[in-house]
Amino acid sequence: MSVYLGCSLCTVVLAGLGLVVDDWGTLVTFLCLGGGAVALTDPGLAILVSRSIPMRRQGLAFGIKEASIPVATLVAGLAVPTIALTVGWRWAFAFGVVPLAAVVLLLPRVATGALPEPATPGEIGASQSRVPPRGNALMLAALAAALGTTAASGVGIFLTDSAVAMGMTPGNAGLLLAAGSVAGIVTRVGTGAYADRTGGPQFTLIAAMLAVGALTMALGGIGNTILLVLATIGAFSAGWAWTGIYFLSLVRSYPSRPGAVAGIGTAGLGVGNAAGPILFGLVAGSMSFGAAWFGAALAGGLASALMALARRRF
Repeated sequence: MSVYLGCSLCTVVLAGLGLVVDDWGTLVTFLCLGGGAVALTDPGLAILVSRSIPMRRQGLAFGIKEASIPVATLVAGLAVPTIALTVGWRWAFAFGVVPLAAVVLLLPRVATGALPEPATPGEIGASQSRVPPRGNALMLAALAAALGTTAASGVGIFLTDSAVAMGMTPGNAGLLLAAGSVAGIVTRVGTGAYADRTGGPQFTLIAAMLAVGALTMALGGIGNTILLVLATIGAFSAGWAWTGIYFLSLVRSYPSRPGAVAGIGTAGLGVGNAAGPILFGLVAGSMSFGAAWFGAALAGGLASALMALARRRF
């Protein structure tokens, strides 16, 4: 039900953005409602995956789920020249009803389809032998996720502006954003499939990805366009592509409470997604884009350290 409610609210938001918005205050109101839609949808999807997808395929399922974010970014980018610049930008939001129609048609089939396959003896033994996480482990992981998405979301939002400021043409900056999005899609799905093969929570892998992302973000602060390309691929494929295995790890650590832990995980990601663009923009405006990239790298490094600490507590 929460997935239906979240998708329905998202459709209302898209309709409002296309038909109603004509000032800053109304825009912010609908964007806040959009955040509420995400808060409803993510926990519901975590429950759906944990109950409807076999355990040996849940990593891939969460990877595909999280890959929808860069896919949506790519689609939105394509909508600018094909819809917004031809028939008007408001019409681009009208196509938001298409995903809702797909959810209405397909979700009942998934929810009422085959139940998850029984766990293997090895999976049962691992689950029974696992020490319950300490009380603050979940909050520590959520804080690490907030810092990680603070770094990545700021980079993602201001990537094209950074590229143009560092000497790229607007066209090449757009291609760079597309390349980063594709790298993020491939990595999210790939790490999910990898997690299915190795089993168990993946907090060590998440910490390593955050560290690699932080190092490559630091390259973006140097001001060289070649290094900026490397920084973009690293930021999108390592620094931002861990969210699928993050949800998977939370659900595997708390298998009896998938919705609750996904809700807390979503809150951490939401804080970072809100703070990242604001902080990156403030630093870029008052200092430089290079300084903002270095700041993002610092946030990513702190996120890696906190995630490694959280892993010890799970």
